[in-house]
Amino acid sequence: MEVIGLLANHELRSALEAIVEGNNDDEAVQVRRRARQQQRRLVPEQVAELVVRYQDGGSIDGLARAFEINRTTVIRHLEVNGIPVYRTRAN
Repeated sequence: MEVIGLLANHELRSALEAIVEGNNDDEAVQVRRRARQQQRRLVPEQVAELVVRYQDGGSIDGLARAFEINRTTVIRHLEVNGIPVYRTRAN
């Protein structure tokens, strides 16, 4: 029972408690799984376009939305390509 207390997933915890207590009556216990995050990888041409658009004044958040990637991924692409990343941009 100590192991069950450590579980953070409440649905899984409830299902395991029912099994341990014998309340499952041999019924199939259903546990919903969260959809996996879709990984989006940019091809080299897209990375080059991202760099140019940033150098032309594009914002990190705007580029993240345009390329459908996380803003930290935008920053990583810029840093890998030797582009200084500014926390606030002077317009």
